[in-house]
Amino acid sequence: KALGVLASRKTPVPAYYINWNRWLPIMKSYEDRAVKYFATPCVQTIFALNTSLHEMLSNGGMESVFAAHERTSAKVKAAVASWGLKTVAVSPEVSATAMTAVWLPESIQAADLLPKLKARGVVAAGGILAGQAHRYFRLGHMGITATQDNGYVDIMLKAASEALEECGHAIAPSSGRSTPPRL
Repeated sequence: KALGVLASRKTPVPAYYINWNRWLPIMKSYEDRAVKYFATPCVQTIFALNTSLHEMLSNGGMESVFAAHERTSAKVKAAVASWGLKTVAVSPEVSATAMTAVWLPESIQAADLLPKLKARGVVAAGGILAGQAHRYFRLGHMGITATQDNGYVDIMLKAASEALEECGHAIAPSSGRSTPPRL
């Protein structure tokens, strides 16, 4: 099925080493016992891809992965709202499920907040909108942080609420400040 999709592509494959059009002639030549060489693949990447696909497909398939991301996204966005802050996305319908961009209070800039998050073991990203980058920050919640119950999202939310408080933003006591499980 995948080879059929590849054959019917209207645009070129942008990647060089993972372009099956480069590998298929090599694989065919091995089947014909006429050795050809294109490149040495990164074996670790192939094993990582295999492991990732196995994890995703053996635990309910992609629909399960999408649903887990939606649940995690709703949890993060609810925490942001409980902090009295708004997301950059203007509505849930146009909001990403693997990342939440949060407008900061006027008194706080991303450059003030991000080091405080890092000091708590959480890496977040600053904004990227021209002229607005200093006014918001981005929290990622994707992959195993969203699909497994490992406490990462709770740690991130606790760190964010504490860092916001350290920057001078008042957070209500019941706003995602419970002690998360330790890793």
